[in-house]
Amino acid sequence: MDLDGETLVNESYATMESPKKNLCAVCASLNLSVDNFMIKNDSSGSGKKFQVSLPPRHASRRAFSLKSGHQKQVLGSRKEIRDRSDSCPFCELVSKSLETEFKAVLRRASMRFHPSISYSSHTSNPEELDDAPCHLVWEIDGRGSTEERGSSEESFSSKRNRTRRIKICWGHPDLQKYECYLVFVAPDLYTGLPNSDAFAMSAARKSTHFLGRSIDPSKGKQALIKSWWDLCKLNHGPRCNSPVLDDDPFHEVLAQSYFGVIDVIDMRLVSLPYEIINGYLNFADYVALSYVWGITDPENPPYTTTRANIMEHRVVGGLERSLPKLHDAIRESIAVVQRLGIRYIWIDSLCIVQDSRRSWSLNARVMHLIYGNATLTICAADGEDASTGLLAMDPENSSDQLKAECAPGVHLMVSRPPEIGVQQSRWNKRAWTFQERLLSKRCLIFTQGRIYFQCRSTGMSEDIFADGRGSGWSLDSVQAPLQMLRELRSRSLWFYTNCVSLYSSRELTNPGDVLAAFSGVCSLMEGNMMVPFVFGLPSSHLDLALLWEPASRIRQRGSSGNKSSDTEFPSWSWCGWMGAKIEYRREMVDGCLENVREWLVNHTWIVWHIRDGHGNLRPLWDKDRAEEDRSTEARWKGYQGRCPPGARVLGVVRRLSTTVTSSKTTTYTPMHMQVARIPSPPPSFRNDRPGDRDVDAGHGGDYETIRPDDSPTSDNGYQRKERLHRQPYVNDAPNDQHIDNQEESIYVRARAEYPAELFDIFGRAIRAEIRGRQQYEFNLTLPENPFRVLKSPQGYSARPDNETPDQPVLQFWTWITSLHVIRAEASEVDRNKIGEGLCRCDIADGVGDWCGSIIVDDEWIEEKEKNGHTLCEFVALSEAKAFTEDECPIWTYYIPKERHESAWDLFFVLLVRYYPEKGLYQRVGLGKVYRAAFRLDSDEWREMILG
Repeated sequence: MDLDGETLVNESYATMESPKKNLCAVCASLNLSVDNFMIKNDSSGSGKKFQVSLPPRHASRRAFSLKSGHQKQVLGSRKEIRDRSDSCPFCELVSKSLETEFKAVLRRASMRFHPSISYSSHTSNPEELDDAPCHLVWEIDGRGSTEERGSSEESFSSKRNRTRRIKICWGHPDLQKYECYLVFVAPDLYTGLPNSDAFAMSAARKSTHFLGRSIDPSKGKQALIKSWWDLCKLNHGPRCNSPVLDDDPFHEVLAQSYFGVIDVIDMRLVSLPYEIINGYLNFADYVALSYVWGITDPENPPYTTTRANIMEHRVVGGLERSLPKLHDAIRESIAVVQRLGIRYIWIDSLCIVQDSRRSWSLNARVMHLIYGNATLTICAADGEDASTGLLAMDPENSSDQLKAECAPGVHLMVSRPPEIGVQQSRWNKRAWTFQERLLSKRCLIFTQGRIYFQCRSTGMSEDIFADGRGSGWSLDSVQAPLQMLRELRSRSLWFYTNCVSLYSSRELTNPGDVLAAFSGVCSLMEGNMMVPFVFGLPSSHLDLALLWEPASRIRQRGSSGNKSSDTEFPSWSWCGWMGAKIEYRREMVDGCLENVREWLVNHTWIVWHIRDGHGNLRPLWDKDRAEEDRSTEARWKGYQGRCPPGARVLGVVRRLSTTVTSSKTTTYTPMHMQVARIPSPPPSFRNDRPGDRDVDAGHGGDYETIRPDDSPTSDNGYQRKERLHRQPYVNDAPNDQHIDNQEESIYVRARAEYPAELFDIFGRAIRAEIRGRQQYEFNLTLPENPFRVLKSPQGYSARPDNETPDQPVLQFWTWITSLHVIRAEASEVDRNKIGEGLCRCDIADGVGDWCGSIIVDDEWIEEKEKNGHTLCEFVALSEAKAFTEDECPIWTYYIPKERHESAWDLFFVLLVRYYPEKGLYQRVGLGKVYRAAFRLDSDEWREMILG
């Protein structure tokens, strides 16, 4: 059977022995034929036919049938499937696929009240799990290249569908994490081939691409691992072989005295050999190890490099005598590297002097470069810690395969995607391992007794035959973090929000290491977003980055003396909390993500300042000094900024307006527009004249101006707005033409002089209701800086002082008001959506009318109810587009509009609590409130210190 040819015939499928058991009536209706798993070359049916010899009784009676995309096929409850498994081979395979995992669930249910283990609110008794329904879904799996040579840069449109899998789904929350696939197994005639994918393009192997592979425990894994590494290096091009950052400074690390590796031949610590030839950096291949240290036993601590033994480790054979003292995962990883023919490996416990704060700090700062430049990262995810070792390298410990012949010629195998095993591992729960995996070029993952290879282009495993050059795609690549790197250059903020979600719930032995363990990811993103991160938040998108929410109850992270610093963590950043995953919920920020750049420009107003290490105030953005986000998709860019020399820029001009009078609106209208495609901005583009500014306003929507404080309002306090609909700019220059192409960078420049005071330093047009109000002068002091408020002499800085880190304090001006918080009568559906320990609350104004919604800690609202104190302070952050049905189940016409007419009539608000001894406020929760609930007057416009 040759999937790359036009005719596919293989007699081996017909000669396979028929199953000893017959399918039950339910499974017989599944039509388990070969052509349901193997996809024809031409789905239209033209040309030569895909042929597989099967007994006549199994031949298809229909000329055409839908193979995937139809409704889920119900197989029955777990108990029903188990009862049929004695006579039906398919039911037996499905039942066994859950058997070992179900035992783990039973153990979890019996230990549900154990104080050291946290459980979801859905933990159920065994009887309930017996009734869990099972359904099957056909999904398209393997996709191979249509080109003669595969390329990692190919789009999905150039991939051809090759195979399908059956996904086994369970309709109970406790079993969903154990869902798996049934994969078509390659015929037995391929079991005699070498255990290597180096021959994947041979004529004998082309027909096996993406099919199940029988694992022979007697065969070694060295050749297979080596073939994966070679396939990636030789065929995947820059995506897998080049650093993520164009200006990767790894050469600086190689020249430092603190960076070293293990020479696995001489068994000693050495500096990594490198040379620079004609401006190009060449360095020896090395492997990095990612593993779990485990709980340190003071009586028997793990063997590490210290100041006492570092010189011993530097001599030839210095590590040889220490091998028996090392954990199994470390010792066996060294052996794997030796067998692969790679001379060097980096292991933190041995390559960093562990009792030296300086050595640890210097290496931690460049962790993203260490893992990002390793030719391979070994991920030891078996067991609870490094003492378990690499189980798949030991034939006695490798996991068994579940296979069965379910129909003549149809052998199926249970296959679990790598991420299922990885997500259940202790290794995946540790914070440090997140960036170690994400930043790597290639990962060799050992988990649950299996080996998986993942790179930035694809994924391969020992129980699935790889495609020709390892450049295809399969379902095994779904949710793999390395695949996320594809999005970094195009939409950095999307990459950031996903990283926070994946990282924030992970465990740290020292809670104070939360930023240190994320620093490599921050450094990676800083290189693309061109801005410093402030306590884990990108300053280029700060207004949006503040809109995070916990998935369940969280508690504040106290200051803790860690190895790198005595850092205090702010309540306004996700890093200041622990105990649950932090998310940017789609329901909360959906309107913002439609066009991030447009939202930041048109719907935010706060001029953010932070207290630096000396207590001075520094703005977190300056459009004339900060470089603009390099994301190639314009809608994901941050605040408007300065463009680096030679860079292309997309600029958009917003119509500006003054305040609205009772009779008419006066606008500053551009007198002449010029649109041109040019390679890079002229040096004087931003600063030639104070009034010659370009303002980015994004796309879509109406322009609006808002009446000042003394304007008439409706009876319910809603401030009326007069909207000025956008009109296309008219360009009367004879040779100019409008350009609307995001692939081409353009400048849109107005030759009209706007008053400079109409723009803030974030590049936003100052809103009508803010003009004339204070935003840049501050009076509030802190206990540690009590005598005056000073501004940093350097102003905005793209490189904050690492020696005296910033204080976790934001200072700014915005509207602040008091509203009532009351526990909401949430529906059962809504309660199920809200995480454990959280509660949805209504927000009401002073006269008792509903005006908003917020999710808070259940214990916090209980305390408020007990004390009878429902009045709380809310800080207006930015504009929100709309309420969801869960947030606002009943439309009360608080504003004189229908629900579907309302857009951007809300504020994102922070519920805050004041701490007089600290002289600042702290975050309690994030919600949405009608902007009409704010008076927007001078009394509500206040200075705020948020810590």
